[in-house]
Amino acid sequence: MPSNLRNNFLSSRAPRETLKALFFGLIAVFRDNCAKMALDLNESEFEALELFKDTLGEYIKDELDSYQRHDANLLRWLRARDLNVDKAEKMLKASMIWRKNNDVDKILSWRKPQFFSNGFNFMAPGVDKDGCILCIVPFGKWDLRGAVEAGHRADVVRFANQILEQGFQFMKKESNDKKILNQFIIIFDWTGFSLNQILSRETVDTMMECLRLFEANYPETLKEAYVVNAPAIFEIVYNLLKPFVSARTLAKLKVYSTNPEQWRGALLKNIDPFELPSQYGGSNLTCKNYNLTQGLERPPRAHDLSKGSFQSATISAGDKLVIDQFVDLPGTHLTCNFTTRDYDIGFQILYNDELLFACQRADSHRHMQKGLVVCNKIGTYKFCFDNSFSKFRSKNISFAIEQDVPEKLDGSAGKIDQLG
Repeated sequence: MPSNLRNNFLSSRAPRETLKALFFGLIAVFRDNCAKMALDLNESEFEALELFKDTLGEYIKDELDSYQRHDANLLRWLRARDLNVDKAEKMLKASMIWRKNNDVDKILSWRKPQFFSNGFNFMAPGVDKDGCILCIVPFGKWDLRGAVEAGHRADVVRFANQILEQGFQFMKKESNDKKILNQFIIIFDWTGFSLNQILSRETVDTMMECLRLFEANYPETLKEAYVVNAPAIFEIVYNLLKPFVSARTLAKLKVYSTNPEQWRGALLKNIDPFELPSQYGGSNLTCKNYNLTQGLERPPRAHDLSKGSFQSATISAGDKLVIDQFVDLPGTHLTCNFTTRDYDIGFQILYNDELLFACQRADSHRHMQKGLVVCNKIGTYKFCFDNSFSKFRSKNISFAIEQDVPEKLDGSAGKIDQLG
């Protein structure tokens, strides 16, 4: 550097302030770029997010918890309102008021009426490849009309809200500084759906109310929705409910008919087989219906058994292979792994001839099937490999079953069988 410039540089305080400003400016740019990359934002979304935070000001700190005020969750409200900051602010604040007025923070302790104990089941078997929650609803078997006509319309809406909030709280629990989970995948199985359900105006109104609740208070939490085994009348239901669902949500909906070869492949593109129940093309043999009383904890899962423990057998067409396992200590874990060559097979687990679990056709020729039973009772547990549906083909099977007694029983073993 020339001496005159060097002297001017050293004698002037301005360059020092300039360098300081430049340094912090570079840090800000680096931080902003990191934020954009972490959230996969385009320039418009990033600018809207910064303006949204400025507009909310102290409200963020005073009214939202650390999960709710994370950029990823603030962004949900913006995207739901097409990056319109004013509309997003109104939507967010209206939802916070709704939460307070309806005691949503306490809804997980709400006990649904006995009417819902049977027939309103769903499963939460696992997560997709990004860690987002997977929920399976056998919607075709839900008797919404029966519930509404029995005087439980408000309870139906509250039950739907409880499921949504349980999922929201689970995502909150599983999130950390490095990764925020705020979306879920849902599979609606329409097997058994009756036209009778939509012939009731009040039932349709109840469905609409549930959709409005979801759109207004859990925006952009849906990652993907799959409708499988859709009957011909699905189009009627779709057209009835379409006006109450945003275009962004509708774009995430994928509809499949009753051909499992179509939708099973689609599910497995984004979901690992072990996260998906066997009856939906995965390898989780013993996925039980979710019980809200179990809270946010996941049930135990089956592990891989050693290759040396496997046995081989051939099951003739129309025949079954039954393996008995006698359990003499409550709390024992029974783990089963099996695979078949070329073709699928049926599978059941029974306790003293009481059916605990069944899969009509497991894709064991595609994925190693894995199941776990936590046995709460002493007695004989039967593992049945069922080829009775096949009239001509025998099946070659390789299987292993293992008994394991945990060192410390957690006290839950004496309550119910856990299938996971």
